[in-house]
Amino acid sequence: MNRSTSGAGALRILCLEDSPEDAELVRETLAGAGFQVEMDLAPDRPGFEELLAGGPYDVILADYSLPGFDAHGALQLARVAYPTTPFICVSGKIGEEATVELLKEGADDCVLKDHLARLPFAVQRAIDERARETELRQSESSEQRLRELNGELEASLREINVLKERLQEQAIRDPLTTLYNRRFLDDSLVREIARAQRSATPVSFLMLDIDHFKQVNDTYSHAAGDATLRAVSQVLLAGARAGDTVTRYGGEEFVVVMPGSRRADAFGRAEQIRRRVGEMIVHFDTTTFSVHVSIGVAEFPSDGATAAEAIAAADRAMYRGKESGRNKTVAACSGLREELLGGPSDFHG
Repeated sequence: MNRSTSGAGALRILCLEDSPEDAELVRETLAGAGFQVEMDLAPDRPGFEELLAGGPYDVILADYSLPGFDAHGALQLARVAYPTTPFICVSGKIGEEATVELLKEGADDCVLKDHLARLPFAVQRAIDERARETELRQSESSEQRLRELNGELEASLREINVLKERLQEQAIRDPLTTLYNRRFLDDSLVREIARAQRSATPVSFLMLDIDHFKQVNDTYSHAAGDATLRAVSQVLLAGARAGDTVTRYGGEEFVVVMPGSRRADAFGRAEQIRRRVGEMIVHFDTTTFSVHVSIGVAEFPSDGATAAEAIAAADRAMYRGKESGRNKTVAACSGLREELLGGPSDFHG
């Protein structure tokens, strides 16, 4: 028989027995079966409680009936102190009902003193079963902890993904207006131009600049200038189609990319934007004022063989509008008659 203990060395046994002779017989029976035994003897409840406090033990053996104490009381104390330690009742006389009751309460086995030869097998089986139960609990605990860790990991990954998406969004957005920034424009134009070349369709560009923007800052404050940039951004977003890209290009300049639009169509939409900006009222603190914009319009590939060339053509057209009095929409020439619409730009505070 394989003799198992809870650790290396002798099997530590707490024996509740008021007969030293019976206790010695128990020791000899276990030793004769191959166990290395280290047994502490408690003749009564006080001694049992004192030894319990000095545990732990590998096995607890208890006589069924002692003066003022019994195996039921011993089992209750043992389960409080050591819930998983095997508890075996070893008694000279115990009825079937008492045996069943003890087993229901959590005892591992009951062995009659007249059949002590069965005690080593009962001890070994109880130790093995408790070891399996402990291993199962540890496995279940490990699995539960693994599930908890997996849950924590999934939650962390979700947070990381949300943060990553937020950071990616911040990297391509202008924080003041929430429009796309120059970095996003540069990246997206590569895709838009490639798509336009494959489908042989045009891409139009609007270059827009707020007229007399420095006067807004000087007259009302830079915070008022920020409010103006946000207001113009809202007009641009409201006038954009699905598929258009509205970008804060830098300072008070904006670029609108219009895939599939011809210059003439883009020019008409630019005029709508110019008029709507001129009609809007900027509210800042207790002050209200209005602004105007100059817009240049160009088309890829007619006004430039690359996106950069087309944007430069729109920029030149916009500055022609500035030079002719501001508050203008101007189309790039491309060898054709320049289109220029609008009126004089006055800063109205």
